[in-house]
Amino acid sequence: PEQEVAGEAGGPARLKRWAKTWEMQQAAVHVDEAPDGPTEKEPFPPEWVQVDRVVAEREAFSGGMEFLIKWRQLAYDEATWEAEEAVEDDEKVAEFRRIQQPPADERFYKSNKGRRAVRPYEKQLVSPEYRAGNTLREYQLGGLNWLSQCWHNGNNSVLADEMGLGKTVQTV
Repeated sequence: PEQEVAGEAGGPARLKRWAKTWEMQQAAVHVDEAPDGPTEKEPFPPEWVQVDRVVAEREAFSGGMEFLIKWRQLAYDEATWEAEEAVEDDEKVAEFRRIQQPPADERFYKSNKGRRAVRPYEKQLVSPEYRAGNTLREYQLGGLNWLSQCWHNGNNSVLADEMGLGKTVQTV
C-alpha cells in the first residue's frame, strides 16, 4: 500500500505526515517501568486513574454511595460516577465531605441585623419619567421591578441580557 500511495499525486507528502503522526502517537504511549525493565505499554497516562477531586455524591441504585470523580489531567466532562468502595483516595473523599458541611461560625451566615428598615416592596406598574420625557420599555420595567424586589428581600442580584437592551438605564 505504501508504494501505491507514494505513486499518487501528493502521496509522498501524505506518507511523511502519516509517519510524523505515527511517531507522535508512539511517543505519547507510556511504558510502565519495572525494576527489571519495561514491562508493558500503557495506552494512557497513569494520572488518568488518579483522583483529582470529588465533585458530587449520590445514593447508588444498589443502596451504597457513589462519587462523581474528576480525574487528574482530564476535563470535567470526563468525570465518572464510581462506587464508594472503588474510590481509593480517602483523603479526597474526606476533603469533599468537609467542604459540604456548612460552617459552624456564625460570621459566615447572612444577617439582617443593622440593616435599615425599608418600606414594603411595591411593584412599579408604569415607568418613571426620566429627563426629556423618556420612559422605560416594558422589558426594562420588568428588570427594574425584579432588581427592586431583590433589593427589598436582601438578595444579591446580577442583571444580564443581550447587549443594547438598556441595563444601564434600569440600574440608574
